[in-house]
Amino acid sequence: MFKEKKEVIEFCSLVEKDIPKLYSLMEPEMRQGRLLPRSIKDIIGITKSIGVLRYNGVIAGTIGLVPYGPWAEIIMWWVNVKYRGRSFSSQLLHAAINEAKTKLFESVFLCTTSVRINDYLLLNGFSKIHKDNVPKEKWQGYPEGRDAQVFITRLL
Repeated sequence: MFKEKKEVIEFCSLVEKDIPKLYSLMEPEMRQGRLLPRSIKDIIGITKSIGVLRYNGVIAGTIGLVPYGPWAEIIMWWVNVKYRGRSFSSQLLHAAINEAKTKLFESVFLCTTSVRINDYLLLNGFSKIHKDNVPKEKWQGYPEGRDAQVFITRLL
């Protein structure tokens, strides 16, 4: 009668050919200030740091790690609007944390302008810290006036 459609969820590296499509998906949220504004050139520069969650072959989310000595920053943690509410955000966060543990980082931190996510991060082992407590180079080139909250979790 009815054939059940199998869901395929895979986590893979971002490849350059996907960047224009990814940018077009993220650009409205960058314009609205929900995501840190990045150009296609910026994304190309960090391609090796970004992982992609695909749902049935379609980009459903991204997350990345950028090293700062013994710490790593979680960047580009984003889920496509079409796929929100399916626990992809949680899967991405835990994939990044596991990757950071594998690479023996002492801690991971992330910056967010979203107040909605505070409780979620606190429930998942993060603590809110002052932005002066993360490496100073993190803030080089960061847009002035973008008031980010910083959360950290210790891994070791």
